[in-house]
Amino acid sequence: MLHVHDGPIANPLFGPLAGHETTAHALTFAFALLATHPEIQEMIHQEARAVWPDLNDASWSASTLADYNALEYTLAAFRETLRLYPVVIRTGRIAIRDTMLPYEVRNPSTGEWEAQEVAVEKGVEAYVNIFGLHMDPRSWGDDIETFRPERFIDRPDEGYEWPRDAWVPFASGPHGCLGQRFALVEGVCILARLVRKYRIRPTPEVAQLSQAEQRKKLTAWTAGVTATPGRVDLVLEPRGS
Repeated sequence: MLHVHDGPIANPLFGPLAGHETTAHALTFAFALLATHPEIQEMIHQEARAVWPDLNDASWSASTLADYNALEYTLAAFRETLRLYPVVIRTGRIAIRDTMLPYEVRNPSTGEWEAQEVAVEKGVEAYVNIFGLHMDPRSWGDDIETFRPERFIDRPDEGYEWPRDAWVPFASGPHGCLGQRFALVEGVCILARLVRKYRIRPTPEVAQLSQAEQRKKLTAWTAGVTATPGRVDLVLEPRGS
């Protein structure tokens, strides 16, 4: 649950999200992360300011697909939020035939990853650990716990493409979430527009803590049908034009 101080501005922004639990939870985690990483929040603000330079202009109330496509860093930040805090932490699949699933384990002596297989019989329900996949250093590097949106921006000149198969907050393949595109567009636009207009800060009480302690407190969650964030107290400070 997101609790925003200076209440009058909270209802119009978050009321429409009541029927979109997963996106609302993802945004709550995103706001908490931006409050504890002001340098990343500022980069989103600069990107949003380039899209909407004047809050009094008609473009502010009539955004287009071109606006969304220009929010590359904001999309990266939203994807990175879902990597760190996937709203659905696991998903199940039932084997329709006997099969062998390949996997790798790290040899504690050599540190090398070794290929192995496990037998799965027809009718067995297996679970994909989405959270575990998102924290795999083989795909994401050794800084897996760091909030770093840049890892979701392709760099063709360096031969880097972010690992699509290791990011599955909406599942993937024929069983992937039909609402994935909608959720991304909705989440990115809300995130960018909020940061364009307001600066997100921790409350004074939380701001006294270290950055690590702030993040731990503001991103605490419990596992239910979805990963449900706890109480997130933030201050929204108007930025002006």
